[in-house]
This record gives sequence, C-alpha cells and structure tokens, in this order.
Amino acid sequence: MKDVVLLARDPLQWSQAVVFFGLLGAYFSNIHRLAHFSGEASWRVGIAALNLACTLLVFGSLAVRFLFPQMSLEGKMLWLLRVTPHGLRRAVAAKLALYGTAAIVIIDGLLMLSASRLGVPVEVRWWLAVAGLLAAVTLVALTVGCGAWLADPTAQDAARVVSSSSGALVLVVMLGYVGCVGAALVIAWSAWTARAWGVLW
Repeated sequence: MKDVVLLARDPLQWSQAVVFFGLLGAYFSNIHRLAHFSGEASWRVGIAALNLACTLLVFGSLAVRFLFPQMSLEGKMLWLLRVTPHGLRRAVAAKLALYGTAAIVIIDGLLMLSASRLGVPVEVRWWLAVAGLLAAVTLVALTVGCGAWLADPTAQDAARVVSSSSGALVLVVMLGYVGCVGAALVIAWSAWTARAWGVLW
C-alpha cells in the first residue's frame, strides 16, 4: 500500500511508463496495417514474438530504473526490516506481488493486443502469453530481489542507486536475460515455421 501511495504522489515514477507503454500500445493497435506482414502466418507469429521481446526490453529497463532502487529508498527503515523476524522477507514479498501483478497485466495485455491485431493463431497466443507471464515475473523478481540484496541504505535518491556499480550490474543481467528470451523466441518461431511449412508441403 505504501508503494502505491508513493507512486501516486510522484508523477515522475509513472509518467515515463505511461508514455513508453502508451506508444507501444498505439503501435500494436495499428500494426495490422503493415500489409507486408499481413499475408503469411509465419511472419505474423514472428512479429508477435519480436513485439513481446521489445515489450520485455522496455519493461526491464523501467524495472531497473524504478524497481531496483525501492529497497534502498527505505533508508533507515531498512535496518529495522532486517532485524525484525521475517520483516525483510515480507517487504520483498509484498513488492513482488504488487509489481509482479502489474507486470503481468501490462506485458500480457500488450502481447494480446499485438497478437489479436496480427491475427496470430490462438494456440500460439497462449504459448506467447505463458512466455510473457514467466518473463514478467522473472524481471520483477530479478530487479526487486537484487535491490534487496544490494540495498544501499545511505542512498538519497533513485538515480544514485541506478547509476552505481550495482545498478550497472543489474542492468547488464537484465539485458542478458531479455536477450536469452529473445533468442528462445526466435528459435521457437523458426521451429513453428518449419513445422507449418512441412504441413503445407
């Protein structure tokens, strides 16, 4: 509840996310107008998979910027959480539940919008939705978990935490994870395309 109140009071915390995800939503809503990709089903599936990877990259970047510093910004309350039985664990669990739910809604919502506008087969939509759900939860767990592990109670603002060596490390790990997810999506798309062509021929 505390995070929700702080988020609502600071437009800087959510305005950037609204702009980025709003632009993605506008792009996905009009992606069916790209006539070059509207014919072949394999291309539509490939574009939907790349859209998922793009959404994960945007969300991961924002997660490093805003979620990673959350525990450090607890300041002097952080030591109290550490000495209280299960205090730190409960705080991290609450943040994981809040931000994980938001991540699933945003990522899978944009994914379903993209897939529906592209006319992606239903079974592929569900497969991508599961992949998006797992990736969303992983990104939130990565940034929030590393934020708790590498917390800096002396930090006065989020920018200092993100620009530190710990922030750089988490950013590199996030990019590596999104890159692995993107590679897995490309491999899965290639296998699906090969199977589809095999059926057709």
